Amino acid sequence: MLEVRFELDLASGPMKLCAHLPNRPVSLCDLAELARSVCDQIVQTTRRHRDHQMRGQAVPCRRGCSVCCHFLVPLSVPEALDLDNRLADLPPHRRRKVEQSLDTAARRVLGAWGEADTGKMTVESLSQWYSGLQLPCPFLTKQSCSIYPHRPLACREHLAIGEKVPQGHAATCPGRSLVAPPTSVLDVLATLTAELEGKPLESVVLPLAPYWAEANRSRGLRTYPARKVLERFVDILRHRTHARVDASAA
Repeated sequence: MLEVRFELDLASGPMKLCAHLPNRPVSLCDLAELARSVCDQIVQTTRRHRDHQMRGQAVPCRRGCSVCCHFLVPLSVPEALDLDNRLADLPPHRRRKVEQSLDTAARRVLGAWGEADTGKMTVESLSQWYSGLQLPCPFLTKQSCSIYPHRPLACREHLAIGEKVPQGHAATCPGRSLVAPPTSVLDVLATLTAELEGKPLESVVLPLAPYWAEANRSRGLRTYPARKVLERFVDILRHRTHARVDASAA
């Protein structure tokens, strides 16, 4: 296993992180696991810092809270390919149920998309349009994420601040506002993928991911030198973090 330990210089102080990849040529799916690990470290540190700072408020996000599971979820290319593999590994009965939910959501999205004036949409209006479809995440089961260990980076980075949610009332989020982590690992992974493949930045909407992956599986078979990929991932992460800190200080 290749491992890199490094620090990010944040306005609140240095953040120590660890990133690792298998010591072999790696695929884009391997990068999804790398990004999830680093993202969790950043979000956990951000959450502890916010919990300490906010008096009377905290980050109430926890298992069983599904308020945010009806919003637009973009996936990077590695995540879309990895999700397809995760679906293939599910028990047959569970896979059929998830695929049915994905198919229903995809049909709703594509049907509504054809009727919408999407050419004039901003990122914000696109997200509002999607939430108006009132589509629960296809992986939402009994108000919990059925792929929680492998949930998308966009979900990991989505942190709400508000009053602590009482037990038994996890479907509400009183006084909710959002806090962004010091950097977006989703953006970092998308940038790295575009560099490796020599393609423009690309994202995939969650319900459409299986259909996109079916047409792009060959991209998941390509491999890249692990050490160079790991070092470049850390370089992009540091650069994006410095840029965000500098922008917030300006």
